Amino acid sequence: MRRRTAEAGFTLLELAVVVAVIGIFVLIAVPGIEAYQQRQDARGHAQRIQNLLSEARDLAMKEANNYFILFDTPGTGDLTIVDDDNNDSGITPGEVVKQVLFANLRMHPSVSQYVPATSPALTTVVPEEIGVAGKDPVPASGMTFPIDPVSGSPGIIFTPRGFPVSMPAVLGGPPGGPGSGRGTYYVTENSETVYAATLSPLGTTRLRVHRGMMAPPANWF
Repeated sequence: MRRRTAEAGFTLLELAVVVAVIGIFVLIAVPGIEAYQQRQDARGHAQRIQNLLSEARDLAMKEANNYFILFDTPGTGDLTIVDDDNNDSGITPGEVVKQVLFANLRMHPSVSQYVPATSPALTTVVPEEIGVAGKDPVPASGMTFPIDPVSGSPGIIFTPRGFPVSMPAVLGGPPGGPGSGRGTYYVTENSETVYAATLSPLGTTRLRVHRGMMAPPANWF
């Protein structure tokens, strides 16, 4: 006679332990996944700005014509790329090449422009253009591009040689000199990272990452 063996399987207690362990791992993993997604969305936003700057410059050189970009302060409106056919540094019918809603660039609600007045202050890392003597001042609007005197928004012109220059003081007037359109657009996930899409005086772009613990605002709990 063969002896009966214990049936394989889980008891209710064992199953409950397994479920509890899985739940603990999920609770541990979710904040990390959320933080990772925030960083990816912030980086993607800055990368998109970098790509749009490069796109406008490439178009200017390819077509041997001035192109300009207008940013809507404080960054909640449109970014507009304009083919300035008549070289008056203004938008006339038929000249707009692309409009991009800033809101569509931010996938995560915690992603925003890095504005020292409202964003958590960096304590260990400071973007190199900010607060450095001889360089850009603290960006009140989350970017350091020159202000277009006509529209009141940050704006830059790319010449046919690819140099970024500042917008003219009056519509149709002469723009700034080569390199005067340099600047940086800052994006943060409001935790510990700032992404900087930088346009150099020569028109090249690069994406930089600044990491460091941020000091929470006084009204944080």
